[in-house]
Order: sequence, then C-alpha cells, then structure tokens
Amino acid sequence: MVRKYNFTILRIALCLFIILSVSHISLAQNGKIVWDRIDSPSLEGNLLGDSARRSFAVYLPHDYETSDKSYPSFYMLHGYGGNAGGSVDSIRSSMDNMIKSGRIVEMIAVFVDGNNKYSGSFYHSSVAIGDYEGYITRDIIEYVDSKYRTIPHRRCRGITGHSMGGHGSMYLAIKYPDVFSVVVSQGGFYENNGEWMRNLVRGTAAVEPEDWGDMNSLFWMTTAAYGYLAGTSPDPDNPPFFVARPYEKINGKIQEVPEIMDKWLNTGIVDGELDRYLQKPYQLEAIKIIHGRSDSIVSVKEAQTLDQVMTERGIEHIYEEHTGGHEFYADKSIQFLSDNLLFEMPEELVITSIDRKNKLASTWAEVK
Repeated sequence: MVRKYNFTILRIALCLFIILSVSHISLAQNGKIVWDRIDSPSLEGNLLGDSARRSFAVYLPHDYETSDKSYPSFYMLHGYGGNAGGSVDSIRSSMDNMIKSGRIVEMIAVFVDGNNKYSGSFYHSSVAIGDYEGYITRDIIEYVDSKYRTIPHRRCRGITGHSMGGHGSMYLAIKYPDVFSVVVSQGGFYENNGEWMRNLVRGTAAVEPEDWGDMNSLFWMTTAAYGYLAGTSPDPDNPPFFVARPYEKINGKIQEVPEIMDKWLNTGIVDGELDRYLQKPYQLEAIKIIHGRSDSIVSVKEAQTLDQVMTERGIEHIYEEHTGGHEFYADKSIQFLSDNLLFEMPEELVITSIDRKNKLASTWAEVK
C-alpha cells in the first residue's frame, strides 16, 4: 500500500511538473506589452487645450530581449471614443498565436492615442485639435525608431486601424506613402461627398450647443461629427468648438454654406487625397480595405466607393467584405501586414533628411 501510494504521488508530481514546464514555455513565447509616453511638439498649442503628453503601448516579440535583431513595425489606430489600450489585448493575443503557429514573422506593434476633447481626433491636423499627422508620422515614429529595434524604413513600416482608426490609417497612408508602405483599413469611412458623411455633418446644424456640457450631452455621432470638422474644417475665431460647419440653419432651414463646403470636401480621401497621392514620388506597396456588409455604424457603401474609385484610377488594392457588422478582425490586419512588409532593410539605401514644416525628420529612402 505504501509503495502504491508513493507511486501515485510521484505520478501527480510528474504531471504537475510537465504542466508547469509547458506553461512556462508557452508564456516565454508570448510577446510583451510595454507602456511608454511622448511629449509631442506637434500637439502643443492646440486650441482645445488637449495635452501634448501622450501614452502609447508597444508590443515586443517574445525573443526581443534575448536577440539583437531588428523588426518591422506597424501602427494601430483605435476607433472613436477609444484610446491607445483599446486594441492591445486582441492584437497581442492574435500575434502571439500567429507567431507560434508560423503564420507570421515577429513584428513590433505600436498602439497610438488619438483621443481628444471631442473623444476622437480622426487623425487629422488643424489649429483647433493640433497636428495629429505630425504627431504620428514624425514624433512617435522617430521616438520609437530611436528607442526600440525597429527597421527604420518605409518598406518595413505599416499602419492599420478600425472605424475612426480605419479612416485615419487610410488617410495617413495615402498622404504619407514616404512613411508607410502597407495599410489595412477596417470599418472606415472615406468620402466627404457621400450620403453617409453628408448626413452625419448635416446633423451638426440641427443643434446649437453653447458649451462643452451641451456638446457632451449630444448624441455621440453628432459630437463625433463636430470632432471630425474640428480637424478638417477648423475656425480659430469660433470658440469654444473652433468649427466652421458646411451646413448651417438659415431662416429655420438647414442649408449648405458653399465657401465652407467646397474647402471641406477637398479634405476627404476620395474627394481630395487620392488625386494628390497619385502625384507623389512614392506609392504604397499594398493596400487592403475590409468592411462588414451588416455594419450599422459606417455604411458599407463607404468601402465600396473607395474600392470602385481606386479601381478606376488604377490603384492596386485588395477589397474584402465580411458578413459581420462594425467589427475589427485583428488577424486579418496582422496577416496582411506580415505578408507585405519587408523583414530586413532593403540593400540599396541612402539616408536623407526631409524638412516637414521647418522640423527636420530623418528617414530612409530607396535609391531611385
């Protein structure tokens, strides 16, 4: 009896040892989340009074601390009302699993904070909200490239996002193809002149908030529309919201304000940025648009329009509709980024300096 009892204990102990060992190995293969922060010169002095000090998260692959290699990177932009931590768990879980299964190679992911007094910057730049474009494409990237072992080249840097972040990722990629080379946009909106956006912005003329208490009590999509206008149609002489509205209530009727409308339409991706993109010396290496057919927040027509216009203008891209709604599929973005980013520095390179808005930013550029 004693021998049998001791043998049972030994088996249990051995099983526990194996389980703990496997668990330790599994945990050791998981990536690490590091929280960092930056004082962004680009966001200083914004009229909303939002802080230029921003926290952000960085996903480091499991072997980052035990190797000396460098990694491609991508930037994740969150949706309206979110913050830098909103997608950390889903991205980390997907990346850990996909790296272990061999579906992707290790990458560094950076989770950006795009929140502001309106609960969302939409990643544009204006005197009202601050220069979110410079904050991302210059300030954060330079800081990350200097502190973490990223490969500092556009061909090794991508961007993705969902909803507001879907819009922002496509907007920034199209506007700055010298910074990013791969983009995956999910659940975004792309056309100022479309029915969905016009209806959203028209709603700002139906209400007359007097202060931020009134603003914050509005239906969230109306507040979001004000936030979008603060970045794309600012008026520094119109406090406290600093917005010039393309629609106003005139004699009891909501009507267009032509001079404002014309300027505002030109800030859209379909309406303005795509034409400017085609004139740039760099083109994106890979573009993917993902949208849900049952999206009740952002109409799938937004994605269909961008797909159609890109096709008409000869811009290579991949378009994917899924049967879901306003949802973010982390694995879809991660897989596309992994499939299209370079995992080592291109051979023929020269270091150049680009002067953006009188601030020097170092970047790598391919020799043409």
